[in-house]
Amino acid sequence: MDLELSIIVISLLFFILSGAGADMDVGVYNVKEYGAPGDGQTDSTKAFEAAWCAACAVEGTATIVIPEGAYLLGPIIFKGPCKGKMVMQLKGQLLASTHLEAYTQNWIDFQYINGLVISGGGIFNGQGASAWPHNQCPKTRICKLLPVNLVFSFVTNATISGISSVDSKLFHFQIFESRDITLDSIRISAPGDSPNTDGIHIADSTNIQVTNSVIGTVMTASPSPRLHQFDHLKCSMRSLAMASADLAKMLMRKMSTVWR
Repeated sequence: MDLELSIIVISLLFFILSGAGADMDVGVYNVKEYGAPGDGQTDSTKAFEAAWCAACAVEGTATIVIPEGAYLLGPIIFKGPCKGKMVMQLKGQLLASTHLEAYTQNWIDFQYINGLVISGGGIFNGQGASAWPHNQCPKTRICKLLPVNLVFSFVTNATISGISSVDSKLFHFQIFESRDITLDSIRISAPGDSPNTDGIHIADSTNIQVTNSVIGTVMTASPSPRLHQFDHLKCSMRSLAMASADLAKMLMRKMSTVWR
């Protein structure tokens, strides 16, 4: 009898522990498991779309893990609404496709999401050098806009921290019709002669906070920068020279370093 009871208890413990382990794995979606090799050459767009769709359908917090490596991505839309909070943990580097014919508008679009975290120390690399010679907008108003690196449209309650955006084909960040977004400890950079690679465009949004960040390109905010918060920034002279007068004054009061 004691032996039978012991077997039953052990079986129950094994079942409970196995179930707990399975629960811990639920909500974590590694893009490699969806076919993204991270070799910098294979198009991983479909793998990222599949990981997002799976994560977006989960209640609670879903985490998309992008391990170290280089992931080639074409234009992609991460669209909500999702059933829970979305977390994107970027450890590697995302490389934008250099084939301009593949783009209809932007590179990476986040839309209709309530509750979003992007972190991990990784890099969004727009690989803009190959596209900049095709930018005719500084010369004529009749032109096709190049893709923006990261666009947030109709996004609320988001935190983007500890990531970098480099060499965007056009703007680095564009925030539209969104609210309660914090950009913290981000780095934005592009060569001084790269056309229209503005750092952050904020339009028709409220309570956008940019803190503890290094911005090597331009910032704009409309209809008024006073709807947002900027603090502890390091800005280039280029970003100040091309910002609106109100925004430039705010940045001068809030930033810790200016460089040429």
